[in-house]
Amino acid sequence: MKNIDPCFEQIQNKVLIIQSLKVPFGGFRGPLLMTRMDTNLILSLSQMLDIDLPGTISFDMLREKLASHINHLIQTDFEKLVSLLYRIDVSEPKLKYMLKENPGEDAGKIIADLIIERQLQKIKSREQNSKRNKNINEEDNW
Repeated sequence: MKNIDPCFEQIQNKVLIIQSLKVPFGGFRGPLLMTRMDTNLILSLSQMLDIDLPGTISFDMLREKLASHINHLIQTDFEKLVSLLYRIDVSEPKLKYMLKENPGEDAGKIIADLIIERQLQKIKSREQNSKRNKNINEEDNW
């Protein structure tokens, strides 16, 4: 078995825990109330994938809508899907691994999880960078 990025394993475990407990992002139980990060996630996914998503949506519904869209692309425009995955920067080794390790699972759901994971990583990174930039002196900031 190949070594897997420990960061990926942590995120994958969190996604699996979230899915098994039916706890949506943000830690709320029951109906999902989107946090600012979650709203950013929905907006970024909607724009990147060119699909209509409501402003507030449960994790399960978001995953279902993405999986449906991805399965449609698999059947009708695979090249577009590959291009989207490249633009979103989904790890090809992770994708291959997940598909290989879960042969009976819906490929659309697996890909949707990886897309959500990657978009959340980008959002978190941007937030950390903006916080870091706020702590820089104006004279040092260029």
